[in-house]
Amino acid sequence: MGKVFDVVVIGGGPAGYVAAIRAGQLGLSVACAEGNPYADPKGEPRLGGTCLNVGCIPSKALLQSSENYHLLHDGFGQHGISVKDATIDIATMLGRKDKIVTQFTSGIKGLFKKNKVTFLPGHGKFVAAGGAGWQLEVGGEAVEARHVIVATGSNARKLPGVPVDNEVIVDNVGALEFKTVPKTLGIIGLGRFIPSRRDGRDVMIPVEEYRHEMIQRVLREAGNLDEFRQLWIESQDRRKLIEHLQGDNLSPDLLRDFERMTDYDNYDLFAHHGYHARALKRPERKVVYLTGNEAWFASLDPKAATVLKGLGHQFEVGGTEALETPTLWEVPEIKAAGGLDALRTIGTPVAVMKDAKTRLFAA
Repeated sequence: MGKVFDVVVIGGGPAGYVAAIRAGQLGLSVACAEGNPYADPKGEPRLGGTCLNVGCIPSKALLQSSENYHLLHDGFGQHGISVKDATIDIATMLGRKDKIVTQFTSGIKGLFKKNKVTFLPGHGKFVAAGGAGWQLEVGGEAVEARHVIVATGSNARKLPGVPVDNEVIVDNVGALEFKTVPKTLGIIGLGRFIPSRRDGRDVMIPVEEYRHEMIQRVLREAGNLDEFRQLWIESQDRRKLIEHLQGDNLSPDLLRDFERMTDYDNYDLFAHHGYHARALKRPERKVVYLTGNEAWFASLDPKAATVLKGLGHQFEVGGTEALETPTLWEVPEIKAAGGLDALRTIGTPVAVMKDAKTRLFAA
């Protein structure tokens, strides 16, 4: 009989090693199996997965070096700093990148030791279901686990008939090992990027980064969903927010297009991504508004109720902006019911409209 654990995690990437550490913190006997050596000079399996070894971390290390080189040429001049004859030493850049990767992957081993996680170097696979759990094989050794977490990650997809030699045709691994700066480079699978401007330059920003910047800007003005809802209802506050975003070269409408949320109002774009609220399409929000406030409508003057129901229909058509345009009061059903005069029978139009918007965005 081999080693026995409460939990064995197959895969030592960001999902696997975090799961293993957490299991250890909860008092379980836990092991983590990883067989990929990545670029380890000794060929030994390395923890950290694609992200730490040949993905996010080494990419960011090289990007920081590249950004510093760019600043020398194009960024420091506005500060009165000039540098002549700056050159790139690719070998030093790669050495720095490798050192950072080693520090990160070694750090995971330290966390394993601290949280009593056993590292099982080798490829993990299922052998059979047996006893109270599973029989596994890791690097040729038998292991038994009561529970198994499969966190095997991913590999770069290869195109049919296009062999990757990591010299002429490279994948994410080869792209991090260029010994010289390519004069030309074609990229397949570039991901999703949004055009914007940074430091006076036209740049392409990953959608995730663009979204993060925008949401962080929104959160600085409204710390929670209730605060954001009140901000959105107040026309001037909402327009100031949009102006601030546009001043930072961030467009909510553009992000909404990239997120395939064109059927949603910008309110739901921000509420969903910034405050983890359930996003409703404009027609859905209209239905919730009309059906959820039937008792309120029934208690009002019939003409005022018609006007307020009309707001829901107009929101479905044009979102929040449709509720704040002078043409709203020219909509036939709203105009026929008396428009602003109908609202005056139940209060000041400004207060009534605010109440209606509060109800509209309450869901």
